[in-house]
Amino acid sequence: MKPLPFIHCFFRLLLSCTLFTALYCPGAHAKQNILPQLKFSHIAQNELESMGHINDIAQDAEGYIWFAAAKGLARYNGYELQPFRHRSGQPGLPSNWVERLLITQNGQLWLTTREGYCRYDTPMEQFDCSKITITTLNENPSYDYLFEDSKQQLWLSSSEGLFIIDRTTLEPKRVEDPWLKAHSHNGDHVVTAIVEDTQGRLWLGHRDAGLSRYNPTTGEGLNWQQGEAGLTSNKVRTLTLDNHERLWVGTQGAGIALFDINTKTARPFIHNASEKSDSVWDILQDRRGLIWIGDGTGVHVVSPIDLSVESHHYQEGKPLSPGNFVVRSLFEDKNGGIWIGYFPSGIDLVDEQGSQFVTYRHDPRDNSSLPDGGVLTTLEDKKGNLWVGAGFGLGYLNRAHNTFSHYAHDPNDPTSLSGSTILDMVYGQDGEIWLGIWDRGLNRRDPKTGEFRHYLPEPNNPNSLLGREPWALLFDSQNRLWIATEKGVNRYRPETDDFQHYLPNDINGVKTTSLYTRGLYEDKQGKLWVASFGGLFQLDPETGDFTPYLHDTDNPESISSNMVSCLFEDSHGRLWVGTDGAGVNLFDRQTGRFIRFGEADGLPDLSVSSILEDPSGQIWLATYQGLAVLDPTRGITNHYTRGHGLPGNLFNRNSGSRLKTGELAFGSSEGLVIFRPSQLISNWLPPALVLSDFRVFNRSIEAGDETGILTKDINHTSHITLTHDQSVFSVSFAALDYRSPEDNSYAYRLLGFEKEWNWVDTQRGATYTNLDAGEYELEIKAANSAGIWNNESKKLHITVTPPIWLTPWAKVFYVISLIGLLLRFYFEQRARLESARLKLKSERELVTKLREVERMKDNINRELDQKVAQRTLELNREKELLLEAHEQLAALNEKLESMTVTDQLTGLNNRRYLDQFIHEDIALVQRQFAQGIPTENTSGLVFVILDLDDFKSVNDTYGHDAGDKILVQFADVLRTVLRQSDYIVRWGGEEFVIVMRHLKREDVELSVERLRTAIAETPFDIGRAEPLYKTASIGFAAYPFHPMYIDALSWEQVIGIADRALYCTKRSGKNGWIGISSKNMQCRKGEVVDLAYEEHLLQQLESGQLNIATNLKKTPLEWR
Repeated sequence: MKPLPFIHCFFRLLLSCTLFTALYCPGAHAKQNILPQLKFSHIAQNELESMGHINDIAQDAEGYIWFAAAKGLARYNGYELQPFRHRSGQPGLPSNWVERLLITQNGQLWLTTREGYCRYDTPMEQFDCSKITITTLNENPSYDYLFEDSKQQLWLSSSEGLFIIDRTTLEPKRVEDPWLKAHSHNGDHVVTAIVEDTQGRLWLGHRDAGLSRYNPTTGEGLNWQQGEAGLTSNKVRTLTLDNHERLWVGTQGAGIALFDINTKTARPFIHNASEKSDSVWDILQDRRGLIWIGDGTGVHVVSPIDLSVESHHYQEGKPLSPGNFVVRSLFEDKNGGIWIGYFPSGIDLVDEQGSQFVTYRHDPRDNSSLPDGGVLTTLEDKKGNLWVGAGFGLGYLNRAHNTFSHYAHDPNDPTSLSGSTILDMVYGQDGEIWLGIWDRGLNRRDPKTGEFRHYLPEPNNPNSLLGREPWALLFDSQNRLWIATEKGVNRYRPETDDFQHYLPNDINGVKTTSLYTRGLYEDKQGKLWVASFGGLFQLDPETGDFTPYLHDTDNPESISSNMVSCLFEDSHGRLWVGTDGAGVNLFDRQTGRFIRFGEADGLPDLSVSSILEDPSGQIWLATYQGLAVLDPTRGITNHYTRGHGLPGNLFNRNSGSRLKTGELAFGSSEGLVIFRPSQLISNWLPPALVLSDFRVFNRSIEAGDETGILTKDINHTSHITLTHDQSVFSVSFAALDYRSPEDNSYAYRLLGFEKEWNWVDTQRGATYTNLDAGEYELEIKAANSAGIWNNESKKLHITVTPPIWLTPWAKVFYVISLIGLLLRFYFEQRARLESARLKLKSERELVTKLREVERMKDNINRELDQKVAQRTLELNREKELLLEAHEQLAALNEKLESMTVTDQLTGLNNRRYLDQFIHEDIALVQRQFAQGIPTENTSGLVFVILDLDDFKSVNDTYGHDAGDKILVQFADVLRTVLRQSDYIVRWGGEEFVIVMRHLKREDVELSVERLRTAIAETPFDIGRAEPLYKTASIGFAAYPFHPMYIDALSWEQVIGIADRALYCTKRSGKNGWIGISSKNMQCRKGEVVDLAYEEHLLQQLESGQLNIATNLKKTPLEWR
């Protein structure tokens, strides 16, 4: 789902207002904000079991959740755990026992272990640890609590006392506590908890020295121990200061004391009467003001207004109950999620969304649970309790006690229900309940006696009930009772205690004998509507006339189906029509037009069984795949399933009811759900996005490893450089949103390689192969389970360096070398010209001297001048010849290059051409198949090899000149039939290879048959009176041969397979074609054999591992 910016911004504003109200008015309506039915999601159960009990939980600045446990530390991203453990002799955690976690205001993670305290270096994913070196005890000190005050001072408690830690050097500075020592009796004054009040004073809980208050500014302190100020124990384990300035003091063995920090007095608070509740391990106040208590029995939620308590304990066989018995730690994350750590192991996340859905299921061990068989109908009484019709009886829900009373069919009691399956219920004006019983007619429950009277069809009574299955009951505005059955519509006549029947006419105007009706509805105008499996009807009660509204396949504005299951008119007077298998319709009663809503509008399933409107005007649809919320202008805006807390996904009956409280009730095949739509917690906070892994050739790269790719953790890396041979890399990512993380969705793109986003749904990784050298930027964005996308994409700049022969320095070298060659040629030519010029000059000087000596010999001088002129002309001509020869040599080289890849007879490409150019196509196909899940119809390369039948007889009979003519004309046929994108290669003699590119495998056989037909129908002119007709035998195979294992066979081996198919064609009758393909689309490398060998091919044929396609009629084919 792509992001919707306007909607996103609107809901962020709405969420900000909501959070402001919740955070700054925490006490308001606190009791009402207690989640009605807590549901607990169990996190990574198998992995966490090996880590032992959970001591603490925290969330870092990036959004990761950290777990401190008895056997190590773990980081959680919503999908998997990353453990951190102590390794002897290696840097890292000094001990596996991790006691406390602290995220400071600047986002740093600190922790304490049994052997020291540590600071986590997030970019390098390593721990900087230290310990107290100056001790007063004859033993190694223990390290317990960490706390950061409002002045960003870091406090550490240990068996050596209380310290302030220097953040830079990690050095501890002892805090003197003479005020404590005067009161301590046994010396065990270890601080187990610290909170700060609004005046900057610290409140300290001690392991065995009670409660203290310390002023860091003045150094003054006070200490209260058992028996003082109302404290009942010195063994303090946890402290929480609530919004009412009450200090919740959790102790070991004495429960909880509420300490008023203003009056300095305490009073006991009993949250649970169990003995194990006396040991309180953690207390948390959430952002709504609720108090969460973790003790030896489970988790308890307290309203800060009236201090009422709701308790939750582990229950065997109930997967939504707490995951274990003893709660050791409580934590609230940035989104308000409550995390619970247990002893002896395990972690839960309170499912806030699911906890708003109050569900009831049948429990065979509990006689007061919901009746069995799924919920078919619901009916609210005047007290706000609920009648629930189920597949195996009738139940009455007392909402104050959450218990059911049961009513069932008793064959020995004629006043009991006539059957067990309750289809529908309605209240009469006298308080009686009318019930439709499947196959057992209509029942009336007397409100005074509780007895049931039965109405069934009577063969001899034409005014008895029409039908045995009352699917829907309705009292209209005139207090008339209508009953819809599998036979038609009934109206109960109280004056005669019988029924009047209503049936529509057929298309010929004749009254039908039956109509399978499933629903009845009276709109605000008093019109009666009938939902049936024969269409939608409006019934006139006075005349009995039916007005039909039927599906018309040629009219998109007709109702989407005649299988109508339910009807509902909303507060705006709009009539909604649900169908069984064709979605929901909005009916315009003035125009008779239907507007259809289906899967394209986000509807999760096309079967709509029930429709309701909540107090805010939202339309709720019950479907076979959960509950959907429909906005007429925007389509489906929300969808809730079993994963969100519903009792199953199958809502297949018209069982919905809107209660007086504004709650909605729906029945499913697995139970009943009641909820208040306004309290459903929408997940409108965009998720944090982190990069979790970087891989090269599927090997995870770590910061500082031998590859040198990462110097820091990938999530803190902005730029990566890869060499040309690191051609396959992958990036993994995660949206740190923990509410239904399996529904988080992602998109990514690599700028420089692609411009469009890849919308990959829940896939958490991107892989790229064989990128050209250059600069790229990987962008990733994520959306949470509600489809809210994060504001800014995560970016990673990637540089791919070229091979050494394509580097800029290499190119400079090439240019310099070329310039050097040109300069050498230039200077050589210049030297020759200079030599000729000097020679000419010498000759002229000689002529001058001769003229001076022998002026009388003019003829000799003229002859000498002529020779000099002629020599100059020869030198210029030699220069021109040299340049002409250079041009001719270049042209010859170009012609020679063309001749090396061209067959001289046919003008087609030859083998050298294929060897030279096929590799780029192979690489392209490999990338396409690597990026998706191939099918048998995925395009690739198809190698076709064909041979003219009986061509030797042409040469023998008519001579080689005739054979050459046929080959030339044959080449023209190939050019005409085949596409320009296909490679046509003369392989040798009368054998040719064709490479069909970008052709779906399902179209290959059609193309090959068209080629065979064209050859057979072509008259070849060999210079004789009659043309000659020839046929060809063809074999073909596709590359990659095994689509799921791309490089199982090389392209040369695929040509070998096609060649085997060619020879089988010749042996089996000629003038035909055979194609070979792999039947095993998921072949493993160890199963790959070279089918170009005959014995391998025969073995694969016999074992049924190959698909054979052919136009030959002969069976079996002759492979030998």
